[in-house]
Amino acid sequence: MSGTSMAYGVLCLLSMMLAAGCYYRTTYREFRLQLVFVAVLAVNTGYFMLSISKTLEGALMANSLAYLGSAALQPAMLLTVMDMCKVRPKREKLFIAALLIIGAAVFVLASSGGISTLYYEEVSLTFVKGTSMLQKEYGPLHFLYTVYVVAYFIAMSTVILVSSAKKRIGELKHAAFMLATVLLNIFVWIAEKFVDEEFEFLSVSYVATEMLIFIIYSAVRGYGSLESGQKTRNTNIVCLTMVFLASVVRIIIKSDETFYSAISYNSIVYSLFTAALFLWIWQIKRRILQDTVRRHLIAAGLLMIFWMTIRTIKYEFILSGWSACRYIWYMYYIPMIFIPLLMFLSVLHIGLSYDSTISRRWDLLFIPAGLLALAVLTNDIHQQAFRFIYGLEAWDEVNIVRGPVYYAAMTWMAVLFIAMLAVAFARCSVAAQRRKIWIPAIPLVIGLVYTILVVTGSENLLLEMFLVPEMGCLLFASFMEILICLGFLPSNDYYGVLWNASSIGAGIMERDGTVRYRAARSVDVSLQQVRNAVAEAVLLDDGNISLVSIHVKGGYGYWTRDITEINRLNREIENLGDVIAEENTMLEAENRIKEKLMRIKEQNRLYDHISETVKPQLDTINSILDNLSQEEEEFEMTMKYACILNSYIKRHSNLLLLQKQNGALFGSELRRAVAESMEYVKLYGIKTLFSCRDEGVCDGKAALTAYEVFEGILEKTIPGASHMLVFLDICTDGLYLKMEIEIPDAMSDEVPGGMSDGLSAGRIPPDFMALKLAASGGSLETERDGATEYVSLALPRETKNCGGGEVR
Repeated sequence: MSGTSMAYGVLCLLSMMLAAGCYYRTTYREFRLQLVFVAVLAVNTGYFMLSISKTLEGALMANSLAYLGSAALQPAMLLTVMDMCKVRPKREKLFIAALLIIGAAVFVLASSGGISTLYYEEVSLTFVKGTSMLQKEYGPLHFLYTVYVVAYFIAMSTVILVSSAKKRIGELKHAAFMLATVLLNIFVWIAEKFVDEEFEFLSVSYVATEMLIFIIYSAVRGYGSLESGQKTRNTNIVCLTMVFLASVVRIIIKSDETFYSAISYNSIVYSLFTAALFLWIWQIKRRILQDTVRRHLIAAGLLMIFWMTIRTIKYEFILSGWSACRYIWYMYYIPMIFIPLLMFLSVLHIGLSYDSTISRRWDLLFIPAGLLALAVLTNDIHQQAFRFIYGLEAWDEVNIVRGPVYYAAMTWMAVLFIAMLAVAFARCSVAAQRRKIWIPAIPLVIGLVYTILVVTGSENLLLEMFLVPEMGCLLFASFMEILICLGFLPSNDYYGVLWNASSIGAGIMERDGTVRYRAARSVDVSLQQVRNAVAEAVLLDDGNISLVSIHVKGGYGYWTRDITEINRLNREIENLGDVIAEENTMLEAENRIKEKLMRIKEQNRLYDHISETVKPQLDTINSILDNLSQEEEEFEMTMKYACILNSYIKRHSNLLLLQKQNGALFGSELRRAVAESMEYVKLYGIKTLFSCRDEGVCDGKAALTAYEVFEGILEKTIPGASHMLVFLDICTDGLYLKMEIEIPDAMSDEVPGGMSDGLSAGRIPPDFMALKLAASGGSLETERDGATEYVSLALPRETKNCGGGEVR
């Protein structure tokens, strides 16, 4: 295949991609614009088929296809321009039908070569440098096609100029761009009439025309209303154009020996690809919101630039066959392995909030990636990635046998890309976007086909257009950009559209008063009003609109609320209002007084109850304070005993308050109460040990009863006791208290404190707490063994009042 044919093939492929993009971007109502792209595709397909035709019949069919596209392109462009300029004929359907009939007649005439002599008197097939061309002698009606094209150019220029004069086009620059597009085609078409060329430059002109028309159409019809979204689309178009222009440059220069020896196409390709990659990195930095994702994608872009740099060094500055070329070839696999990993780590952020990040354990994937890259770089040692048939001294990128390390690297990339698609599909919360998951798979399919072509060593147009680094950079960046454009990864491309469609009347204003964004429901505000609204809301439109603003970087953000309905309701309430307001005030005051009195009454009742329950201890403390001994040791012991009583008063009051409020008590409250009392008993000089098993909530009344029994036993046994062991069990079955008290002097007849010995000289009388235990349904057992008193208190949870307690 000749270089000219390859160039036509590239333009045909580019036209196909642009037509698919237009179809995806527009709706069925914009059929006129879609027809422009389909017509250009037909023209370039015809040129390509003509350049590779081997027979005259095939060449004539390809020529007819090119004329079909050209005949349809003229009315499609005119209708599109009229649509952009908001020009509609009175009888639009009749007008369109006339255009179609004329176009069909011109196509029939132009495709009559070989059948009639009206358009071509004679036509033959020739080959120039491997490219098929038609040698034509024009017939008497050939001028009609020229009239056809010129008439459309004049019509389009007239529509643009008249609409611009009548200000039907939004901005003057749009009119200028449209007119420049039409004049470009006129210039190229006229130039080809006077130049004996071997290449139809109209094919390039048509591709440039449809891109310009789509950009202008998007701006005029509102696709470009969002500044960032318009920048993204325009930048992507520029990047793709530079990439495909690089492939065309390679094919054209390599096909001509004069160009090949005089011009370094590798440097041109490197410059175009590097410029496109820097533009893409700039886009990523501007658009991506999450810091981690932005850093990963920028790193991937820099690795692509590194890839293109070492590729250019290999082909431009190092002689073929040198060992340095082989090591640079090995270094290709550094970006090939790490770029998909960085992209995968970015895709893992889908579905996360802006300030969230993924687990650091995902960074462990850099270990196998590094090992794979190291295995490729050290291939000269083990030759498990590539084995050279003729040895290292005569290495060649073609005469190789690919080993397990190579296939491991390919599997690594395939698994990561499949995982990216799976993650994007699983985490996307919008069902409509999930159905578009096949779109980012397109670059992967192209990459798979390209890899198969490389491995099999076949020669074809795709391999001529792009070397491995170029195709890798194109596919990697395209895959990621498609995910971003489809909304799988959050970006700021469509913030303006969201802002404009918002039901909130909001806007963003620069410091000088220029409004950058404003929602459709926003009202006109001045810079001074926005400044005043920072401190407090400003009322507009006779008080029916409230304006609030805040400082943002570079200016102000403001929003308005329509409070018309609120004002109306307020006026009605005010008109109804004075008597009801007074009555409500009186009722509220009366209710507050009643509530306050009830609260005071309840508090007094509770305080009285607390005072009554701890009255014996209070009386004892008062008696102690009234009869303090002058001897230091006796004074100290008396005050320690008072501390035990005081601890009980404090803790018992606290438990009683909690029980009145909640009914139940946390076991931890009772445990802390007993523990504090035991601390003071220990301070009194008695050796103590306290243990508790706490399993949550216990009955409030049972807890109070247990604490009262515990305190009563303390007061009766503390004088003379030497050891005291206490175990408290708060479980689901109930509340249990066990005490073991050693009283050395309990064997004597005299008991300290003047108390009677009760049962067998024991300190605890038989009827101790009988009434209290009867009310709670519990039981108290006491036993004496020599100088040791054993006490066991049981307050089962399910036991109700049974009319009496059991005391032994």
